[in-house]
Amino acid sequence: LAPVAAAAAVAVGFGGGILIGTGGFGTAPAGPMIAVETSGSGDPAPAISFGSAPSGEKVAGGAALDAQAGDSRLWWGGGNRRFTIPSFSGGPGVAPVYAVDGSTRFSAEDAADIAAALGIAGAPLEQEWGGWSVGDAVAGAPALWLSPSGAGDVSYSTGIVDPWTQCWTAFGSDVFDDPAVAEAASIAVQACVDATPMPAEAAATDALRVFMSAIGTDAMESQIEVTVDEVGRTATAVATRIVDGNLTQLSTAATVSAAGVLNGYGQAGALVALGDYEILSADDAAARLNGSAFQPTMVSWGETGVVSDEVWEPATTPPAVPAAGSAVPWAIAEYEIVSARLGLATVYAPDDTRYLAPAYEFTDSAGNVWSVIAIAEGALVTSP
Repeated sequence: LAPVAAAAAVAVGFGGGILIGTGGFGTAPAGPMIAVETSGSGDPAPAISFGSAPSGEKVAGGAALDAQAGDSRLWWGGGNRRFTIPSFSGGPGVAPVYAVDGSTRFSAEDAADIAAALGIAGAPLEQEWGGWSVGDAVAGAPALWLSPSGAGDVSYSTGIVDPWTQCWTAFGSDVFDDPAVAEAASIAVQACVDATPMPAEAAATDALRVFMSAIGTDAMESQIEVTVDEVGRTATAVATRIVDGNLTQLSTAATVSAAGVLNGYGQAGALVALGDYEILSADDAAARLNGSAFQPTMVSWGETGVVSDEVWEPATTPPAVPAAGSAVPWAIAEYEIVSARLGLATVYAPDDTRYLAPAYEFTDSAGNVWSVIAIAEGALVTSP
């Protein structure tokens, strides 16, 4: 175990990682070889994302646009893209794949045990949607929920409301009927929230550790960071699970205010090792950037240099008729890949089973980041 010190953060991770072989599939382009980054013995590497659908629903393989896909740059030119790919060092190899067992703590007994550890009174009740609940959130009492998700989602609330909600309780529901009254109320609420003391960051960390202990996740296998919301007067501690030196999209969080713990949320599912799977070299994985079957996900972007007002000028006259034999426009965005990283990404099955699978993250010369799955096609279910 190697602790990593940081301001308001604690990171402790595993050794290990992903193995890269020395062979190769196909012929790499000529030019200098670029090394592929992998997780090391220092800080855990960030999770690689395949994104999620804007509506929040998952799609086959998890390959959907990131939540920030509202940016029109992702759709520039109708999505027609072409990548220039360098030659990367290393060939195909093997890497571990994991699944998340969402049933790790999903029974009436589990709900009762977790509720007892969090001081929530009541008997477990089975919900229509298949989950379990303890307590009465509607009445403002502490409450717990176990969700039948692929990651074993657990959430709870203590009944303590956030400072904004608390400050608004002095006003009735009809406050917005009169604009003048609503404006005065908003000013009063703002002053009330500003006068609310900030919680200690240690209180958020303590609440997180209590919650993690209750649901059975290990803080020693996570990176813990605290985020302070000065405007909302709250502090949130988040523990991101580390696997083979890589951060994942499995996390647990707890939020506190000066009044106490507000709520907690996390995934209690245990990891199940599925074995070592064949993975492509970075060269062959990069070739998937230019294919349609493994269309890459843009998960972050750099500077575009495009000013929309300079591109979308309003038309004042009809366009001129093209000359005979002139080329037909078909815009293709060009990207030059300059680096690659091999890590772990979450893949969602249609039934919400969660996999942690090896994936490549490619960065282009403009700072845009693209991700593709690294597993060889023979180890993928590619049926519609």
